[in-house]
Amino acid sequence: MSSGTTYHVDPRCPDVQAFIGRLKQDLNAREMSGELKRIIAPAKFEEFASQHEPTCIRCKAYVGPRASHDNRSAIWGGAAVGLIVGLVAGFFRESYWQTVLYAVGIGAALGLGAEVLARVGSLLRRK
Repeated sequence: MSSGTTYHVDPRCPDVQAFIGRLKQDLNAREMSGELKRIIAPAKFEEFASQHEPTCIRCKAYVGPRASHDNRSAIWGGAAVGLIVGLVAGFFRESYWQTVLYAVGIGAALGLGAEVLARVGSLLRRK
């Protein structure tokens, strides 16, 4: 149902506010179920936004809230900690480089686990 295109309309634009008000009245007047409203409302808004955004000066200039993107990764952090632990622990083991590689692998695996848990947590928080 969604085209995958994101439209950025200014929520303070009078035309957008008027459309949202009309959409709410229309959906309430039809007495639809909540599930049906959740399907129809985004489709109608996307249709409105696709026509409104290119013609409205205020909405064309609107950038929208900036999403913060963190380039750090727990996988690299875990591997770095594993490297340091492996370099130190290698002195006390028989095979130095094998110990370092195992420590880096274990650290990266723990970092991967942390990344997966963070993604699952953010998905559950959105629902």
